[in-house]
Amino acid sequence: MVHGLALLAFLAPPPLVAPTEALDPGREAGAFRLPAGFEAKLVVAEPDIAKPMNLAWDDRGRLWVTDTLEYPYPAKPGAKPRDTLRVLSDFDPVTGRARKVSTFADGLNIPIGVLPLPSGKTTRCIVYHINQVLLLEDADGDGVAERRETLLEGFGSADTHGMTNSFTWAHDGGIHATHGFANDSKVRDRAGRVLAMQSGHTYRFLPDGTGLELWTRGQVNPFGMARDDAGRLFTADCHSRPLYSLIRGACYPSFAKPHDGLGFGPEMCPHDHGSTGIAGCCWIPKGFWAPGDNEQLLIGNVVTSRVNRDDIRWSGSSPKAVETPDLIASEDLWFRPVDLKLGPDGALYVADFYNRIIGHYEVPLSHPGRDRHRGRIWRVAPKGLPAVFPDLGAGADSNALIARLGDRNPTVATLSLNQLTGRGAGLVTALKSAWSKAGWSEKVNIAWALERLASLEESKVAELAAAPEARGRIHAMSLAIRAGRPNSDHILVLGLRDPDPQVRRAAAEASSATGGTTVVKALAQAHSKADANDQHLRHAILVALRNRLAAGGVEPESALVEAHRALLVSAALGIPDKKASGFLSGQLDKALPAARPEIVRHVSRHGGAAEFESLEKAIARDGLAPTDRARLLVEMEKGAGQAGRPVPKGVQELAGRLAKDLLGQSGTRLEGIELAGAFRVETDRLAAVLADRSLPEQLRMAALRALGGKAGSGKEPVFSTVLADSDAPVALRQECGLSLVRSDNPAARKSATEALTGLPSGLQDAMARELAIRRDGCAELIEMVACGKVSARVLIDRVVASRIDALKDKGLSEKTKSLSAGLPAVDAALVGKIAAVRAAASSPGNKAHGAELFSRHCSACHQVAGKGAKVGPQLDGVAARGLERLAEDIFDPNRNVDQAFRTTVVSLKDGRVISGLLLRQEGQTIILADAMGKEVVVKVDEIEERKISPLSPMPAGLADRLAPRDLVDLLAYLATPGG
Repeated sequence: MVHGLALLAFLAPPPLVAPTEALDPGREAGAFRLPAGFEAKLVVAEPDIAKPMNLAWDDRGRLWVTDTLEYPYPAKPGAKPRDTLRVLSDFDPVTGRARKVSTFADGLNIPIGVLPLPSGKTTRCIVYHINQVLLLEDADGDGVAERRETLLEGFGSADTHGMTNSFTWAHDGGIHATHGFANDSKVRDRAGRVLAMQSGHTYRFLPDGTGLELWTRGQVNPFGMARDDAGRLFTADCHSRPLYSLIRGACYPSFAKPHDGLGFGPEMCPHDHGSTGIAGCCWIPKGFWAPGDNEQLLIGNVVTSRVNRDDIRWSGSSPKAVETPDLIASEDLWFRPVDLKLGPDGALYVADFYNRIIGHYEVPLSHPGRDRHRGRIWRVAPKGLPAVFPDLGAGADSNALIARLGDRNPTVATLSLNQLTGRGAGLVTALKSAWSKAGWSEKVNIAWALERLASLEESKVAELAAAPEARGRIHAMSLAIRAGRPNSDHILVLGLRDPDPQVRRAAAEASSATGGTTVVKALAQAHSKADANDQHLRHAILVALRNRLAAGGVEPESALVEAHRALLVSAALGIPDKKASGFLSGQLDKALPAARPEIVRHVSRHGGAAEFESLEKAIARDGLAPTDRARLLVEMEKGAGQAGRPVPKGVQELAGRLAKDLLGQSGTRLEGIELAGAFRVETDRLAAVLADRSLPEQLRMAALRALGGKAGSGKEPVFSTVLADSDAPVALRQECGLSLVRSDNPAARKSATEALTGLPSGLQDAMARELAIRRDGCAELIEMVACGKVSARVLIDRVVASRIDALKDKGLSEKTKSLSAGLPAVDAALVGKIAAVRAAASSPGNKAHGAELFSRHCSACHQVAGKGAKVGPQLDGVAARGLERLAEDIFDPNRNVDQAFRTTVVSLKDGRVISGLLLRQEGQTIILADAMGKEVVVKVDEIEERKISPLSPMPAGLADRLAPRDLVDLLAYLATPGG
């Protein structure tokens, strides 16, 4: 019964398109469900603002809002953009309603990130709009910016729902920000420094537009950043994990991207909050709203219309997000919380993108249900908390501001710090006078104020480094490395030996930027003593060691290597240069077996001639197990291919002999197949494995792939035989058929088209799609339909039809139209298929069987609940799409294709055409994922032409291989994969 109810809930209308009509703000407020003692009140709504994107507070108690009418389409060239930067002020202390809404700047183009600067003689604000970060200034006091300067330029904007956002103050006066999904940016700052970013990243810059630097790589679409009182940064991400605690210099999971050689940065949030769409992140200190409250992170869940709440529990320096009851759960599915900010009054302010639809890709951008003008901001707080704001601006008393540096509200403390440092060196005496009477929380910010005013003495850093409270010692690590302090290494070593793991993590992150030999030794020792479960500390140390070794030319002392070999090898694997390869080649024999394949690939890609030669000798040396030697040879070939150089003749011959031996033994056949495929040897034996009906499908498919998926060199009869074998596995038959179609051998293509007539519809459709890639294939397919050899139904397949249309051949188009006249439309057929699934869903799905189906058909490309590969989009929280949309995505994957997941079609100089999802470029090779999720390596110098198709790499014939009950089981599993 429980499973049945869960499935029925799953089959409810998809929330990504709310089935209800818009509510006015009063009725929307009535739909909020809040914890006891909290209330939500409206701050502002349309028409005073449009769609809010990001929020930021200034030191005068004003709320700055970027809002948009243009999203999701940028303003067209030549047209004035309609988006604005608004300022909300004069809040009613009882209701929280903004009684004044002004426009600081208009003519902006999808502005997102926003950050007002400390108030002074003029009013200044930093804001992003396509494709720049601007400094806007009101110098005459009329409340409207008349000056605009470019601070950063070169941001990509192909995808408009992330770009750059969440501008966040650091204690040192720098600004951290996120970089969003799918965009290629080459950002240039005012000093001429260029930073290249592709898709999810974080970076920082200074308010004057200099100091641009990368902070972390990866994440999919980070949208939301928060900083805690220790200076740690947290981000909210989509499609990976809802929350991350960032480690400076780390690399985080993204779609089909490799890590940096060190592995991915650790996770902190094991659950997904039922969604892949997260926006906004806000840190709440321990006991902030109630004495018993834990330290918390709040995130906006735009898919489920909630503000989720996680307690932070620490295991050493590693935070874990523990799911707690939501702060807001709305019964109005138009509620879309895209940003969260803690106000100086102690209330949470929520930007509500109020909309029937939220998905940028999940629902077409042209969908008429997308709302363009409604937007609200809400104030959520304990009942009775007045909307009263402290005076922290240019007119505030300096001593009062100094007293605010220890405020328990982090927004107040940060605004006070920024205002004080903006007043200049005249405040140094007052700050130093306050030091002796200040508590440690206040001392931390006094130290930062003095540092920003170039007046912090070494003695105060040393005092913080010895503070009884860990927070003081944590900040001492960051202060120690500022401006080349002579005592920095000593303080970092003290930090790395500190009894508190959070201090050790802070010291490790600071050491990633600087540190000499003594720091390197202390890092290695700290790693050996770190708790195995404290993954954040261990990874921070690894990143720091990587950076220190790279800065020092990768020449650690021999005694250090002997004591910490595995750790130093792991760190060196993250340094892509010749010196690191030189060090690694000398460690191959002594390294742990698990590290040797990575060492071999690194050296063969980055090493010089001497390292390459020593690698060859090491692999040929006696004592290696045959399968281990095969693995190393495969990695050597991969690395050499990425470097664009051939493997030596001796290695090629060794691989041929070993492949022959391994293929001859049943227990090592799979390793032999992989080795033979990598070195393109033993093709006759591979063909024999492919043809052997007694062997498992896994081996036969591996042999097919080892042959390069190409029916050539006399192997056409084998491919044709397997294709025609009705008892052979469907996936194997399909791959053989596609290989024949892709071949540049006329005989192979002829055998494929001749086989079409007798194939089942699923195989016929798959081969028809492949035929339609080429003009001659389209003509041949149409001719076969005209002769009655193939059903005309293949011509209305969405993929085939789009490829024929793309040819712009009037004759072929007219023939297609004539031959397919009277056939039911694709959409009509889809409705019938979905109806069959809905009928089958009248009884509960079998989750266990669904898990098996996911593993068999989906896990090669998709991940859910931590299982599967991250080639295509993750499926955590995908149940929110509902039955119809999920079934549509499976039956017709080319209907709504995310531009980041379109098919890349590569034409090679030898006549072959290879298509798949472009994963990455590694040196002189590009890596594609084919329809089965397998990586295909293509050398750049073999490419004749590369183009992007609007179609999805996902196989469209999957639904033909699954019965309606199978789909019900699969969807039931995707609804709740973890429970």
